[in-house]
Amino acid sequence: MSSSVPVAPPSAPGRCLDDPTFSINYFTCSGWSGYNCRTATTDYSYTPAQTALLVLSCPNACADVTPDCY
Repeated sequence: MSSSVPVAPPSAPGRCLDDPTFSINYFTCSGWSGYNCRTATTDYSYTPAQTALLVLSCPNACADVTPDCY
């Protein structure tokens, strides 16, 4: 019988660390530092898809997102 140790899947890009390649309308993650990103659709006219990408890509910069580092 073979015993294997389960390996955690790699973290999705941007889930734990801010994505250095993220940019929408010339704003990078550092431009969102301290701002609430989940309200970008209503507050900054982002599309829902852009807001979802922002939240996924900038967990450290966004004030209302918790990085998922496992």
